Amino acid sequence: MQSLIEYNYFMKNTFLRTLFLLSFLLIDLVLFAQPYGSGPGTDDENGTLEGDDLPAASINAKLIWLAVVGIIFAYYTFQKSRLAKLSK
Repeated sequence: MQSLIEYNYFMKNTFLRTLFLLSFLLIDLVLFAQPYGSGPGTDDENGTLEGDDLPAASINAKLIWLAVVGIIFAYYTFQKSRLAKLSK
């Protein structure tokens, strides 16, 4: 009986995580979707697409720091889960 309760909890938890992930992905898609203008693009009167936009910001300098923080975080969570398994 205990294993059935644990299985139901696991399935409920998995279902909620999957539901959260799917809703996050769909909301993210809706947030970044661009509405259609008068045609395939939104040309202005000069024939340019979207007018005068600022150039895109470069994030290449921050990618190294992002990778370092990601590796440290992965190491921390791995050690934490390993210690939790050893303490059981």
